Amino acid sequence: MEDDIWTLNLFRDGVVNGLMHVQKKMDIDIICYFNLVGLIVDIGYSECDFIYYSKKDGRGVASMVAIESDWQV
Repeated sequence: MEDDIWTLNLFRDGVVNGLMHVQKKMDIDIICYFNLVGLIVDIGYSECDFIYYSKKDGRGVASMVAIESDWQV
């Protein structure tokens, strides 16, 4: 059985370094809240910063939703 590999796109917009885009490929079975926190710490955020994902509603309008626990991942 082939593993499901997802590509995570992390964006950081900082005053000093400008926009940073980091892509990370990760097996779907190991994607969890704590792995995402580790990724944002690696690119310069702290553990208490927020992580968001983009979600489209039924009309196709995207909004940003905060990820606050493992079930949202």
